[in-house]
Amino acid sequence: MTNARLKIIWIVALASQAMAIAQAQTNLLRNGRFDRWENSKPLDWAIDIGAGDRASKMVSQVSGDASSGLALSGDRSTRAWRMVSQELPLKPGQAYQLKADVLATGVVREKNQFDNCYVGVLFFGERSQRLGLKVEDVSSRNQMSTASMSFRVPEPTTKSTVVLFLSKTGKMVIRSVSVERLVAGEPFDELIAGLRSQYSFTKLKDINWNVLEAEYSEPASKAKSVEDFAKVVIAMLSKMRDVHVWVEMPNGDRKWTSASSHTPQYSKSVIRGALSGYRRMGLIGGIGRMGQVAYVSVDALPSDADYKAFISAMTALKDVSGMIIDLRRNGGGNENRAKEIAGCFTSQTIEYARAITFEDGRASSPIPRTVMPGPKQVPAYPVVCFIDGGCVSSLEGIAFMFKAIDRVTVIGSATRGASGNPRPIELSNGLKVWFSRWVSTEIDGTPIEGRGVSPEIDVKGDPSGDAALMRALEILKAES
Repeated sequence: MTNARLKIIWIVALASQAMAIAQAQTNLLRNGRFDRWENSKPLDWAIDIGAGDRASKMVSQVSGDASSGLALSGDRSTRAWRMVSQELPLKPGQAYQLKADVLATGVVREKNQFDNCYVGVLFFGERSQRLGLKVEDVSSRNQMSTASMSFRVPEPTTKSTVVLFLSKTGKMVIRSVSVERLVAGEPFDELIAGLRSQYSFTKLKDINWNVLEAEYSEPASKAKSVEDFAKVVIAMLSKMRDVHVWVEMPNGDRKWTSASSHTPQYSKSVIRGALSGYRRMGLIGGIGRMGQVAYVSVDALPSDADYKAFISAMTALKDVSGMIIDLRRNGGGNENRAKEIAGCFTSQTIEYARAITFEDGRASSPIPRTVMPGPKQVPAYPVVCFIDGGCVSSLEGIAFMFKAIDRVTVIGSATRGASGNPRPIELSNGLKVWFSRWVSTEIDGTPIEGRGVSPEIDVKGDPSGDAALMRALEILKAES
């Protein structure tokens, strides 16, 4: 072999080695591929109790090796849940991207468990106070795939910690995890890439990203400010006709790209006239009576409301012959909190719907959505649930739940048909764009987007009265 050829091979080898070193150095995490272990623990990672009874011996399992990666697992007997974490010197105000190759199998929340199955980052202030938590839920990843999220470190942060956490029945396997500094690029390109990869209704809405990119790329590049850029983006996103797509400005203001409305086909005064002892229960709704029939309105599903008080009042209604649940004024919220309400009506875990998510433009396998029995139960009298086009987003999830519960009869008209489970992508210019990340479907795989959840009994609307109420009282009288 000639010296010249040897020199070429040597140069190529050095270049390849340098490239590998450079790629490895972009990951700010140590032992991000979990290829170094000691005493059955991954080096450079801390293991601690993240939820549950610290004194319990029934602790979740942390296992793995260099070939299979890291695994977190537990079951219904687990009382203390371990989390795996690593502190990182992240710069306040800087944007980063977290990626993880992850698989979740058999993940379901059971009684007395905590609703966590995620990779994320915790932020702390100078007095060790918690400033925030940014997470990517991975419970629906039933095949090994790359979860990713971009985030910006809050300005007061003095300590940042990457957290891998499972606190419910099942198993989460992480092959690798990385955190890399995001170098500011073209925000419009970042947005288009994110939409191509993860927007859930590309096919259903027949969206051509190439056409939209060609139309809006130049105006976006000429924007003189974040505000001007946002106007261009909003114009583009409005063509998606999706109420779960909006822009969040750096100051937190939200700019909507689409609107959806519904005109009630009943008279609220009819309900008010029939009610006695009605009590508002915060933002969630209210509870009252119509003679021997209990009446429960669920008007919103906020994440931070007092569900314990609402459920206690609802399950305490024992001296009645039936119950009406009115969902007709609900604009959505948190579907997991909806499960706390619906769980009061079932004695067993039931599947009520499915969802499909997207990564790199590829659809996941259908993900079962289930509701478990709650610790408190409504007495076993018949129940009628009202739905109509005023039910939208996560409220369509609870409509699905009640439709799947045998003791509940769902009547009225179809819900709005707009359930997207939106999450944001943070662009390098500080703008956040929220967009739909799943397709909500019936158990048979039929999407509800644009068609809604149908009732078991159709009731034609009556703007001057309340036909659903009259029909419900007939049903309850016949079943009592």
